[in-house]
Amino acid sequence: MKILIADDKEEDLYMLETLLKNSGYDVVSTKNGREALEKLKKESFNLIISDILMPVMDGFQLCRECQQDEKLMNIPFVFYTATYTDEKDKELALKVGADSYIRKPLDPVEFIKIIKGIIKEVAEGKIKQKSKVLEEKETFKLYSVRLVKKLEKKMLELKKEISERKRVEEELLHAQKMEALGILAGGIAHDFNNLLTIIQGYINLAMIEVDKETPLYRDLKQVHLAAIRASTLTRRLLLFSRKQPISFTPLNINETINGMIKMLKRLIPEDISINTNLASVLWTVQADAGSIEQIIMNFAVNVRDAMPKGGQLIISTRNIEITEEDCKTIPESRPGKFVCLSVKDTGIGMDKQTIQHIFEPFFTTKQTGEGTGLGLSVVYGIAKQHQGWVNVHSKSGYGSIFEVYFPAVPIKAESKTEEEIPLQEIQGRGERILLVEDEKLIRELVTKVLIAYGYVIFESATGEEAMDIFEREKGQFDLIFSDVVLSDKNGIQLVNEFLSINPELRVLLSSGYAGRKLQWSTIYKKGFKFLQKPYDITELLQSVKKALGEG
Repeated sequence: MKILIADDKEEDLYMLETLLKNSGYDVVSTKNGREALEKLKKESFNLIISDILMPVMDGFQLCRECQQDEKLMNIPFVFYTATYTDEKDKELALKVGADSYIRKPLDPVEFIKIIKGIIKEVAEGKIKQKSKVLEEKETFKLYSVRLVKKLEKKMLELKKEISERKRVEEELLHAQKMEALGILAGGIAHDFNNLLTIIQGYINLAMIEVDKETPLYRDLKQVHLAAIRASTLTRRLLLFSRKQPISFTPLNINETINGMIKMLKRLIPEDISINTNLASVLWTVQADAGSIEQIIMNFAVNVRDAMPKGGQLIISTRNIEITEEDCKTIPESRPGKFVCLSVKDTGIGMDKQTIQHIFEPFFTTKQTGEGTGLGLSVVYGIAKQHQGWVNVHSKSGYGSIFEVYFPAVPIKAESKTEEEIPLQEIQGRGERILLVEDEKLIRELVTKVLIAYGYVIFESATGEEAMDIFEREKGQFDLIFSDVVLSDKNGIQLVNEFLSINPELRVLLSSGYAGRKLQWSTIYKKGFKFLQKPYDITELLQSVKKALGEG
């Protein structure tokens, strides 16, 4: 008795071959339907045992080819497979033309028993001769259709998975890029603010010594204004890096918008009309008023450039409660109550490629010399700093809509004003101040100003030097004025050491930017006063007076 086996799995092939040979049968093994068919045409066999899923030619195709060949159609054909498990699939396999169907895995003894039974039935003529024409041609077609549908479903699922993975990877890449640019921006701002503190301070000193009616004073005034504009640039860099210290207070955005309309009309050409559509009752947000003004200003500048031939600028506000369902259609959103600030223009609009880059710092569609490209990156930074987000809707030739979402808070907004202290009222009265500043020119400037205004100054360049002075003077100081990031020690750590010795000490901290080293939460928790660089002489004297509890 000669048996042909067709199976692409070597372990199954070896097992079948061993079992059958040990039972006294002559066995020929093949690895697919094509190889088996070639053997069948060259040699005579008494039984065919075949798997279903195989490369090159599967079991169904092999069975079909046998049924269409007069020399092969009457060889008993047995499927031995793990592919199908229910009775319908077994019935389908038998309709294709097989004489028997054995499901993997099967006990070896039981397998040999079944094979011997089939061979016995052949010998006794119980298995009938088959006709040349395959009765169930459509059955094979049915199997093919089912297989194609399964493959199509799998392909759709795979395509969806790939698209989702690509979206997540793009979002991650964007977040990493923005974070890296933020770190770079913060580092630039740190050094630049130190330089601007020196420039503004010495310009202030020079202006005090010069007669206001002279041309030299007017020249110094222009340099001073340029320094202020430069400090605005660094503030924008810090806003983009999302590390700029800001003051959050309950705020009604409508009041901020109304207070800026006159200024916006001066900024925007007359051929652009400004209209507002503000909610009659707007929820309160916890925000920094200056940052909100910065957003509106940046949008206004972009709108002006987007409408060279004139048009309309529409500023709107509305309350919106976002649900889980809404989050599916509003990018970056989350459930909750929000206030939406919307700025719409009737300008030239943007294409998709431009929209992908508008929040990147230094990206601009303007010509060289027409702008820094920091405007919308600043808006992005402010929105994130306020736990909100920005959505953009635009199309070339159809204008743009920018929407900034801020979380609403159940607090009533209050209007607060702060009066500026006149310079003549912030003279010192011999208070002893320990100054810790590692930037030499800043240290010399601050020392010169504070001595001139009646303070006794002990200056140091490092934390170690400051500790030596503190011990030598037995801690007899009214104020510790320290930079946060020193060459040998963190300023916050240093003042905490001083406070452990003398808890009555007053503290004033300063920095141009120090990233994580600033430890804003610690500064606020301890109630330390903070002076942001760059600062001018007036801001310096006012801050010292307030830190001493007299301002």
